[in-house]
Amino acid sequence: MKLSINASAWALPQLSTFVVWALVAASACFWFLRWTDPLSNPNPVAQAEPEPAVDRAATAQWLGAGAGVKATSPLAGRFKVMGVVADRQGVGAALIGMDGKSARPYRVGAEVEPGLWVQKLLPRSVQLGVSLTGPSLLDLELPEVKKPAEAPRKTPL
Repeated sequence: MKLSINASAWALPQLSTFVVWALVAASACFWFLRWTDPLSNPNPVAQAEPEPAVDRAATAQWLGAGAGVKATSPLAGRFKVMGVVADRQGVGAALIGMDGKSARPYRVGAEVEPGLWVQKLLPRSVQLGVSLTGPSLLDLELPEVKKPAEAPRKTPL
């Protein structure tokens, strides 16, 4: 006895299954792209008001801090703090760049250049002076970090 299989009887269910899954995949792609598209968000992003400009040197001097470095000092433009890692006791290191060169790590007590020493590390600043125990000559601060505006979260429908 010979068993014959009709190919057309199997083709219709396979073709319809393929079409259904293709529609499911296309729908999933459409909704994923719609959900991740920032231009399709109907809610405007709330703009943060800019903070008022504060003269930190004048405020610190008014509160009784040392004179620090003025913007007209020739040393002020030569050094730039790229990062500070310090604990509460001031133990750590600072990344300091000089004259536009790449930054190098310096610990408390290290000589940055002849006659200029790292005196103290604070969480966001470094104090440099001509000796380890004398008054600070430079107070270098990390640049302010601008926080990006936070977009509202989209909720799927």
